[in-house]
Amino acid sequence: MNHNRRREILQEALKYAGTTKVFVSEPGALQALPGALEKLYPGRPIIPVADDNTWEAAGRATTELLTAQGCTLADPFIFPGTPMVEADYGHTVTLEQFFRRSPKGIPLAVGSGTINDLVKLAAHRSGRPYGVVATASSVDGYASDGAALLTDGSKVTHPCPAPEVIIGDGRLLSTAPAELTAAGFADLAAKIPAGADWIIADYLGEDPINPVSWKLVQEHLRTWLADPRDTEALFIGLTLCGIAMQYQKASRPVSGAEHLLSHVWEMHHHTYQGRTILHGIKVGIGTLISTACYEALLNKGPGGGEDLEELEGMFLRKKQLLEEQFPGISGLPQLKETLREKHSDQQRRLDRRAMITEGWEEIAPKLRQQLYGYAELKELLIQAGCPVTAEKIGMDKPRAVSTLRTAQLIRNRYTILDLLDDLGLMERWITSLTADDSVLT
Repeated sequence: MNHNRRREILQEALKYAGTTKVFVSEPGALQALPGALEKLYPGRPIIPVADDNTWEAAGRATTELLTAQGCTLADPFIFPGTPMVEADYGHTVTLEQFFRRSPKGIPLAVGSGTINDLVKLAAHRSGRPYGVVATASSVDGYASDGAALLTDGSKVTHPCPAPEVIIGDGRLLSTAPAELTAAGFADLAAKIPAGADWIIADYLGEDPINPVSWKLVQEHLRTWLADPRDTEALFIGLTLCGIAMQYQKASRPVSGAEHLLSHVWEMHHHTYQGRTILHGIKVGIGTLISTACYEALLNKGPGGGEDLEELEGMFLRKKQLLEEQFPGISGLPQLKETLREKHSDQQRRLDRRAMITEGWEEIAPKLRQQLYGYAELKELLIQAGCPVTAEKIGMDKPRAVSTLRTAQLIRNRYTILDLLDDLGLMERWITSLTADDSVLT
């Protein structure tokens, strides 16, 4: 796809953005930044925010460009580069206080997922818009409303507006560390099984598909994924996902079971060799697990599951699992409330089970058309430099697969995890996938 066609797609997408006004993604896009900032915020000082790494990669050059073009700059805020700054709510409080020292200042995030989310929420809390210069094609959250941060021990998406200006310079993105690009590829590939989750939720009447949001994410998805080295295509695909979230006012179009698996590991503060694992890398492993669940279901069918247990007994069992998995976190009461919301209507569970079992010949072809096969997905992730085994992220396979059980509890969003639960297949699938030598090995 040539640059002109990509520009057309971006301009079309901006019609559906609730907040973003400028979205430029091509080689040399950084040159558009001074004019965009001056047009939207004439005379207002710009507050750059980066960490040591992104400052060297792009922050210094960005501020030099802005200065040369006559923009006013406030003092920058630069996080340490080592250890990697975490997406922790506490950092937003620090940033908010810093921003308030410049009442008219406009924050400019220079970085990728974590920097962007921290600035996004801090800008909102201090009552001002912001912009972002992306330094890597690493996440889908650049253009999303909301910042996903660890808060009181839980992974919480805080409501806040997306950036008004998004700059993705192809020359800069191509120089990002390979691990960041791999994380972005995995996060974008996750939209394949996330789409399958939405197809299931739509079929069952749990969450109807919005055709605009679906098109923004899915229409060109396989094109954006065609070449893992095309960082500009990855960035466009990821940012279109963010615009879909703006339009939907929810992450449903881009996030399914694979993200819930990652959220659990993040809530456990899982690290490997002393380092926090990038969100997209964890999502890639979650995408493989979710895809393996779908492949098993498509191969074996939805029948033969255990009878559904009595509602109250099931709730108590799952509440105990939450308490065991997340002891002492202050967000535990909210998780229990979510669990109760998910499991409050036994007849609805029975109805969903009947609908899937009786309509399987109708829904199965749609899922096959949506999904990559496990082997194909694994090969794509390998080509992109993504880990494809649990050991590569410092986790044994039984633990990774058994996260299916916990991930089903933490968010009230219907996914393959809830389907397996409704069908009475969760425990069987965990046992089967753990024993399957082709999964996560």
